[in-house]
Amino acid sequence: MKTAIIISMVGIVSSLSALEVSLTVEEPAGAERKLEVVSGGIPFPAGKYKDCGAFSLYDGNTEIPVQVSLIVKYPDGSLHWGLVSFPVSISPRGKKTYIFKDCQGKVTASNPVTVKEMGDIVEVSNGLVSFTVNRASFNGFESIKLGGREIFKSAKAWLLANNQGGPARPTYFDFVYRGPIRTTLYVKSPCGEQKTPTSAVVITLCAGEPAIRIEHNLRNGGIGVKRIQVAEPRFCLGGAAGFKPGNSGRGNGPRASYGWQEFNGPADVMVFLRHGGTAHAGGKDLVLDYSSTITNDELVVNLSMIRDKPTQLDEGEHKITEITLVFSKSFSPEAILAPLHALAPCSYYAEHDSMGVGRGFGSLEDETTTYKSAGWKKYDDQKKMPVMKPAPDLWFNWLDVHETSECDQIQGMIFGYIRTGQRGYFDHAMAWQRYYRAFYMYRTDDFTYGKEGRRTGLEKFGTGRTCAGGCHTYGVGIFNYALLTGNVDALEAAFDLAEQCNATSGTYSSVKPGAQLGYWGSRGFVRNFLAVARAYDVART
Repeated sequence: MKTAIIISMVGIVSSLSALEVSLTVEEPAGAERKLEVVSGGIPFPAGKYKDCGAFSLYDGNTEIPVQVSLIVKYPDGSLHWGLVSFPVSISPRGKKTYIFKDCQGKVTASNPVTVKEMGDIVEVSNGLVSFTVNRASFNGFESIKLGGREIFKSAKAWLLANNQGGPARPTYFDFVYRGPIRTTLYVKSPCGEQKTPTSAVVITLCAGEPAIRIEHNLRNGGIGVKRIQVAEPRFCLGGAAGFKPGNSGRGNGPRASYGWQEFNGPADVMVFLRHGGTAHAGGKDLVLDYSSTITNDELVVNLSMIRDKPTQLDEGEHKITEITLVFSKSFSPEAILAPLHALAPCSYYAEHDSMGVGRGFGSLEDETTTYKSAGWKKYDDQKKMPVMKPAPDLWFNWLDVHETSECDQIQGMIFGYIRTGQRGYFDHAMAWQRYYRAFYMYRTDDFTYGKEGRRTGLEKFGTGRTCAGGCHTYGVGIFNYALLTGNVDALEAAFDLAEQCNATSGTYSSVKPGAQLGYWGSRGFVRNFLAVARAYDVART
């Protein structure tokens, strides 16, 4: 009881005093980073901060430009979780620690991001690279410029699926993050006249970076959808007549999670690709495709995992493709593969958020100290310490939910990362979250599960996916990944699953005390309840 009171008092003092948080950035890929923008999500004390501009960042005594963007807020409008973004220069395998403070900064970023809205045309620029889009008739990029000179222009159809596509009125168009250091645009739109698949694309431009980062979801998550086969899904850029293919490469092994293709011409551009989701195929002969070509004066990026085969999308499934357009040799494929992340101390997260387990959880160092105080022998034996080396080239194709899964993989890896600071845990969490939000979770695109529709294909005992009984349903870790990274689609996926869990666990409300709660005990109810509880803890609505 005394210990609990002391911890509570410490939390109160910290919340009322000035904020000062160390943020550590580690370079995991052996690639030098020069003024690359790093982001990391952190929680804030309830009710204390409503102004995202009231913060500053220091490298020793030197102030560094910083941007704080709202991820989620408390009911009173104050910051709950915010995404902290700032430029860093760091040597290969290096590590740097910065101090984040709650006093307004004075320095500004070089080549800041600006947004200019000219009627339906929206231009996003950092002075090095710029792009324009049409908010009323979205067709991908209307134009991409390098140093003010147009490099690409609008394609006939920016997205093709089943040979359908073209300009369309977006169903959603907004900036989820908008500031001088990082600006992220989120657009959802149909693909031609088809009911499904549909498209969701996240486009990010950062200060001083000669690169446009794109995360695209080919979606089959509407009401009443069934399994579909999508022929030749492609991402296209127009005005590419002067380009010729150059060097190309891919990760190690046939199932490498990434590949790239360089093009030379009016400018040097590298197209970096990474897949997310399942290939609906396996075996030792499975080879993932990362091809980009110049076809009919357009730069065409193949979105299929397997060349010359249609992309299968089951009910509620997404196909994720991460695309980075790089206009400088200073960005290597290894650097794009392993994005930097800013991490606060474990004690800070434990003080200000439950992370789905309850506040006050400890780090590996705390655990070791406890063993020492208890008189345990070999409490600091290095052979017993967890070691998870960086592993950015990971792709998970399948998870046999009812044979190998008795835990929330993302949650376990996130806590390994927070408690030890070891990048390898974060890399595993990144790989698992791609699989979870693409296939494991039944996505509910633009409708509320349970209120506006349900999944007819939800299996009683899922194979690779969540199940109707909820006994192997895990939805806590995906929230924590989304909050730590600011990943827009991961947060949507987390709430999608929470909606399903809420509808599923609601069936237990009529069960009388003493009666059976579900299959194999109460775990189905509990795992659903944990996801719903975490959703409420994050949203507070």
